[in-house]
Amino acid sequence: HHAISAKWRQVVDLCNNATAFSGHKGIEFAGLHQPDVVLMDTDLPDLPGLNFLKMLRENPLTNHILVIALSSSTYPQQVEAGLRAGCYRYLTKPNKLDELMDAIDAALRYGTETHPRR
Repeated sequence: HHAISAKWRQVVDLCNNATAFSGHKGIEFAGLHQPDVVLMDTDLPDLPGLNFLKMLRENPLTNHILVIALSSSTYPQQVEAGLRAGCYRYLTKPNKLDELMDAIDAALRYGTETHPRR
């Protein structure tokens, strides 16, 4: 059980203000704002999640962004394909809050260590 800290309130506020409901809008947002981490549903309405990831990786402005995939598929082959494609984590639904928060924490720590903000 995680207590809601000031940091997590900021994450929730950011998610409320930084949500894209399509893959193309997500790509556009990532290019403009260059977040450290993207939570990506693999079932995007306009393109497959792995295509979204490929588009992020091909753009020099967004290729550093860590992606945590959220998927309804529990097939091991699907999870492995997502990780091979470059997802930082691949979580299956229904997500456990602790698991999701731990993945975000780890991604933010990793991102800070490998791509410190100037």
